[in-house]
Amino acid sequence: MNPENDPDIAALFGSSPDTQNDAEFTHRVVSAVRTQNQRRRALWWMLDVIAIVVLWLLAEPLQAALTATIPWLFNALIPVEDSALGGLLYPVNNLASAILLAFLLWRSAWRALRN
Repeated sequence: MNPENDPDIAALFGSSPDTQNDAEFTHRVVSAVRTQNQRRRALWWMLDVIAIVVLWLLAEPLQAALTATIPWLFNALIPVEDSALGGLLYPVNNLASAILLAFLLWRSAWRALRN
């Protein structure tokens, strides 16, 4: 539709306020973006400090839990009598690889559902 043909549209565009100063608008937008970036950076710094303190406090219990758990992760899922075949299948025949495979399947399903 052409505005010259419709008097209502021509009146609507004719009554619009003058555009504001482009330099003023640009300055406000840039300062707002800068402020937002500074707030985001400060938030990430605070979260980093909190994470470091929490990990520092929990380092010993986490290390003890991992030390107790690691031997169980490398138990064979399926016992193999032949030592050569057992050695060949060892990288995929343990609990750690099963957990890793489950995680990778879950992640790929999650990505497929999100997209």
